[in-house]
Amino acid sequence: MNLYDLPEILEAFTNLIRALAWPLLIGVVVFYFRKEIRELLKKLQELKAIGGPGLWNFLFDSSGDSQPPQAPAMLTSSSGTGQVAAPFDKTKYGNIFWVGHDLLWTVAQLLSRGPREKILEGLFQSKHHLSEIRFTEPAFIRRLERIYQEAERTQESDWTVERRGKAATEIQSLAREIGGLVAANQTGFKSHPS
Repeated sequence: MNLYDLPEILEAFTNLIRALAWPLLIGVVVFYFRKEIRELLKKLQELKAIGGPGLWNFLFDSSGDSQPPQAPAMLTSSSGTGQVAAPFDKTKYGNIFWVGHDLLWTVAQLLSRGPREKILEGLFQSKHHLSEIRFTEPAFIRRLERIYQEAERTQESDWTVERRGKAATEIQSLAREIGGLVAANQTGFKSHPS
């Protein structure tokens, strides 16, 4: 090694350090925040799949309600026996499942810009399964019927991103409330494994 080559070697080493500094720093930051970055990317993918900024509040609900729905207060026993009369036929397991499935399938159709006919199909099927389990809560039935009738009166072009988001939020709320009623009527229901 020649002493005259030392400045060139030092300059090459300095250039190498400069070239690697930012990539190394970015690598360290990405490694440190990898969990948060992964969660953010999942949320961005959901938003992109839905295809519109108008549904921001639907996806990223700021209420912080990450708990499963609780049984509504109206399900209390006045007889003092502790027994609550179920507002539906508890033996119709398949129909109970399909009510929830069809409501959430309809939400998926709304958010993925599914055609009006699919939205109507999901609402119609939900109404059918509620009827099959002899659901006796008139407020739920009226709400679902109102949503269905409003959808029937629309044209395909009426289904804007904003309208879809609003309908999806309402149907999801209905599904959660019905889920709360079903859970309240299941002996020993546990929402979490703990």
